[in-house]
Amino acid sequence: MGLLALAGFFVYIGVAAIHDRGEPVIWGTFTVERREPGRGIEHVSGRWRSDDGRVVERDVALDGSAGAGDEVRAYLRPGSLLGGTTIVHDGRWDWVDFVAGPVFFLLSLGFLWAILWIWDDLTAIRRRWGLSRR
Repeated sequence: MGLLALAGFFVYIGVAAIHDRGEPVIWGTFTVERREPGRGIEHVSGRWRSDDGRVVERDVALDGSAGAGDEVRAYLRPGSLLGGTTIVHDGRWDWVDFVAGPVFFLLSLGFLWAILWIWDDLTAIRRRWGLSRR
């Protein structure tokens, strides 16, 4: 049952990553208000304001690094399923958007195959489709 839940999780993450890739972005400036040390990474949160000043988000996390200064150029993807208005991105890890969807899709197929193999359903599927080894 755990593998089934994990496969479902991978399907959701993969679909969400593919969905988010097509969502529009709004560029602006992230101002650091709080830094919290974590395991091997620093969690940075603060306030983000769009370039035109129309959109302001408070208490958002920065997906990236703040560097030496207190202000970072970053974008918000308001319609995204992964993060929405709680995370802004500095643009350095944009290649992940193109990799995450297909990778999670392949992982979900792998877990689905493992589940069917463990439950011995692959043999039944082969017989039903006439693919059994004789």
